[in-house]
Amino acid sequence: MASPDDIKDRPPGQQRPYPAPTKTGDIPFTPPGTTLQCKTHYSIYGTLDNSKNAKPPLVCIHGGPGATSIYMRPFSLLNVDYGFPVVIYDQLGCGQSTHLRDKKGDRSFWTLDLFVAELRNLLEGLRIETVDLLGHSWGGCIAVRFAAQLQDQHRPPTKLRNLTVAQSTARLSDRTPYFEKQMERLPSPHGEAAKLAHETPGGATDTPAYKAALKAYSHHHLCRLEPWPAEFTGCMAAMADDDTVSSAFEGTEDRFDLLADIRRLSGEVVPGGLLVFNGKYDQSVDEVVRPFYELPTVPEERKEWVRFGRSSHMAMLEETEEVMRVVGEFSMRE
Repeated sequence: MASPDDIKDRPPGQQRPYPAPTKTGDIPFTPPGTTLQCKTHYSIYGTLDNSKNAKPPLVCIHGGPGATSIYMRPFSLLNVDYGFPVVIYDQLGCGQSTHLRDKKGDRSFWTLDLFVAELRNLLEGLRIETVDLLGHSWGGCIAVRFAAQLQDQHRPPTKLRNLTVAQSTARLSDRTPYFEKQMERLPSPHGEAAKLAHETPGGATDTPAYKAALKAYSHHHLCRLEPWPAEFTGCMAAMADDDTVSSAFEGTEDRFDLLADIRRLSGEVVPGGLLVFNGKYDQSVDEVVRPFYELPTVPEERKEWVRFGRSSHMAMLEETEEVMRVVGEFSMRE
């Protein structure tokens, strides 16, 4: 699927096995405004320790909406390499957390704030007093909204130390024109099919040619590994099996403008600093990532933006070791 121009940049992928979790479990969760008895499934690598000199855990928030945490497993290597605990969890409606298929189509239920409430509940349930957050793609939206809401809490039960926004988009509606450009630049015949569809009134996207172009797009801008690793195919299969969450957010890009949340963040909320990263071939292009980095209240010496030169949207799978080095060194900073 790769074009001749980018074969030389084919990412190396994961080179070593992932550790087994130290502990797995479920945190009870009742979505706000309901009486539903749900659970959030989590995996811990290492041991949670709230003592004064202990390094805060890194809590990793997967994307989607509606993906599972399976593709976030590379971050478990941070516990092996740097010693601090790592928590990875499945969001409501995903993976081993509670599925709510009867809520399909209920856009008033499936909101960004629902998943922020779930994150808050997870942190309180695990008794995490200080945390480092890493949100990937849609997970970055959750992390930023969570951080912005800390501004309103005089004594939040969990304090945020640093924040990593990984391959996210500050305003989802801004990504559409870049997506169309990326589609039209695909190798022949896919680029031509995409251009024709985009120029046709109403968009001729329900054709075999356009669907083939979308598949090629996935190989260029979602995950460039050949073949796709099990962590990525497993994630895609899980979303296809239960699209309750993902379908609730289709066509709702205008609901996700995080610029106001970004402006509300202060250096006091993220005292440890801010790491932003994306990939050279990412669907989250520089233009839609930049607003996160330009957070004005975080000092320049506390901000870092890394662009992984061989990755698309799954840098943790595509350039595993380099991503772990960057995130690990950032998390170890005082």
